[in-house]
Amino acid sequence: MTAAPILEVRDLTKTFSRRSGLPGFRRVSSVAAVRNVSFSVAEGETLGLVGESGSGKSTTARLLLRLIDPTSGSVRLNGHDLAALSAGELRTRRGGMQMIFQDPFASLNPRLSVGYQLAEPLIVHGICGRGEARARVGGLLERVGLNPAHARSYPHQFSGGQRQRIAIARALAIAPDLIVADEAVSALDVSVRAQILNLLADIRREQRLSMVFISHDLGVVRHVVDRVAVMYRGRIVETGPVKTVFRSPRHPYTRELLEAMPVARPGGRPRAEQAVAGEESVAGSGCSFAGRCPMAEHACRSSEPELAPVGDGHASACLRAAEVPPFVLGADPMPAGARERLRKLQDRFMAGRAA
Repeated sequence: MTAAPILEVRDLTKTFSRRSGLPGFRRVSSVAAVRNVSFSVAEGETLGLVGESGSGKSTTARLLLRLIDPTSGSVRLNGHDLAALSAGELRTRRGGMQMIFQDPFASLNPRLSVGYQLAEPLIVHGICGRGEARARVGGLLERVGLNPAHARSYPHQFSGGQRQRIAIARALAIAPDLIVADEAVSALDVSVRAQILNLLADIRREQRLSMVFISHDLGVVRHVVDRVAVMYRGRIVETGPVKTVFRSPRHPYTRELLEAMPVARPGGRPRAEQAVAGEESVAGSGCSFAGRCPMAEHACRSSEPELAPVGDGHASACLRAAEVPPFVLGADPMPAGARERLRKLQDRFMAGRAA
């Protein structure tokens, strides 16, 4: 019998209102930052959310913890729908899910000692009293590789990597079932990044901790997560086991992201310079990626494809999913025919900008 997932997200949608125009002539329009997103996370599993800036990853992260309220849809943590809880009930249930933000300096209070900030969640959630909380702080700091004496210090006295370790210790303080890491290592240099990733991997393995790992760095994601969900313009366009998706992508956008991963290519241009250029499709007029896709056809512009199974645990929202070529790291990014279509698309896009 399969255990119920720790986290279950169904048809999650968030729409923001946007005002434009001069005073007295303002128009109000709506922008769907997240659209019908569904996924689940099992105990001890790490799910990666990837996509370029503006794809809806961070908005999804905030919706998971109900830092912002969804327009529609549900987020269930251990079977409890967070959107349906009152403020008091939410405060109790939210302890089961903690977040690690991208900038640890911004998420830590500069006026409070590290020890106070680690003890606070223990006291607020009624786990222990002040005396025991102070004793536990030393253990938390040791768990993330810091000296217990650092409890008396303030955030500005630490390096970026040390501050992120403190943020991880604070997230672990109340023994959550799930951690949401939103670009938790992107602001760190390479050597410190590896240390933090190893720390997260050790904690996850020892505590059977579930995690939603959000990043735009696919090189990191491929070594950290079990499954990956690719987001584009607020939707999940592909999902599946990370090794399967990276080896055999079934959406052109996923393949574009893989091609943009920096790799050593002697005598050639970096992949990051080969990203597809093109115009976005208008929302609701078909596949939102059609204007950038070298494989797009007429049907792609007339209907938006649903996320559909393409293999064992693998799904894609593409009408031509079976025709997306496999990806081999370090190989020629695209077949000659597709590359020629891409060049024509780029030329048309640049001509339009010049006009």
